[in-house]
Parts: sequence; structure tokens; C-alpha cells
Amino acid sequence: MTKCVGLCTDGAREMCSRNSSVIVKFRKINPNVTRMHCNIHREALVSKSLSDDFRSVLNTSVKLVNFIKARPLQSRLFEKLCKEMGSNHKSLLLHTEVRWLSRGKVLTRLVELREEVTYYLDEKNDYVKFLRDEKFILKLTYLADIFSKLNELNLYLQGLGEDIFSVHNKIRAYMKKLLLWKNNIENKMFDCFESFSNFIIENQIEVDSIITYISDH
Repeated sequence: MTKCVGLCTDGAREMCSRNSSVIVKFRKINPNVTRMHCNIHREALVSKSLSDDFRSVLNTSVKLVNFIKARPLQSRLFEKLCKEMGSNHKSLLLHTEVRWLSRGKVLTRLVELREEVTYYLDEKNDYVKFLRDEKFILKLTYLADIFSKLNELNLYLQGLGEDIFSVHNKIRAYMKKLLLWKNNIENKMFDCFESFSNFIIENQIEVDSIITYISDH
């Protein structure tokens, strides 16, 4: 421990509090150790920032998934339907807030099974109206794409042999990509977001109203 020069934490009280945290105990052995906040955790915190409009889409999507996935009978019936329709997937994924990759995976799976979910839900179910709303699906496909890209970055930042320099370089490169994607969206070039682009092409939708939301995000 006396040879350690830096300690990286996620900001939790057990790690960083003034009196009895890991940092305090570590510095009793090595007073010169420096502390930094984990870059991956900081990036994950930043990615939680959403406008009320996008947050509403995310929350509705999670509730929709929970309606099917959290009930054993509903889940089994939905799995049977997916098998009969020859779907690539047989179930939705539950959202878990503490897992960094959860949002991207949950939304991507919902987009991929959108037709099956719409077919499965009864006409009387309140969630059907969202899956038939073009603006809602546009926002859903965009969120699925952007969170999938954030997941790729999260995985890219981890692993053996990574140091603070390589992590900073990867984050700076990603920030430049964000500027490129923002510019492309404003010029109505949507190839950078695959699910979003496919939905627009398949349904020949005008997207002027949502471009500003995406650009701001």
C-alpha cells in the first residue's frame, strides 16, 4: 500500500466519507496517496441527464416492460407468442438502475420486439397507444441507439491494461463523435442511429419536430 500513488473510487460514502471511509484508512498507511473519481462512473452519471420529454419515454418504456416481464403468467404467454411469430428473442429485459448497461439493453430489446409487444397487448391496455404513436417510437428508437453507443463506450473503457491516459483519450474521442452526430442530425443525416433511421425510412416520417430535442440532448 505504501507504493500506491492513486486510488480511484465511485464517490460512495463508504469510500469517501471524512471519518471512517476506505480513503481515510488508506491514508493512515500512505498519506501521499491521491484520490480521483472513477471516469466510467462519471460518464454513467452524465448519461442519466435527460429532458422531461425523453425521461417520460424512458419511464413509460420501463413500465411497459415491467407490465409483461414482472408477471410470470404474462411473461410465459409473451414468450409463447414470440416463438409462434418466429422472433429472434423470446422475452423482454427488466430495467435495473444500478447496472450501467441496463437502459441500452432494455430499450434495444423493446424496439426489436415492438411488433410482438403491440400484438400481445390487448386493445384495452393503455400502453398500446404509445406503441402506435410515431413520435413516441421515434424517441424510443433514438434512446435505444444512443444508450447502446454509451454501452459500447462503457465496455471499451474497461479491461486489463487500461490506464488514465487511454481512458481520457477514449472519452475525448467519444465527445468528438457526439459533435459529429449532432451535426448529422441537424442536417437530417440519420445513418449514425440505426434503429431511428430504419423506422424513419420504413414509415416515411417527417422528423422536423424531434430534431431539436435530439440535438439538445
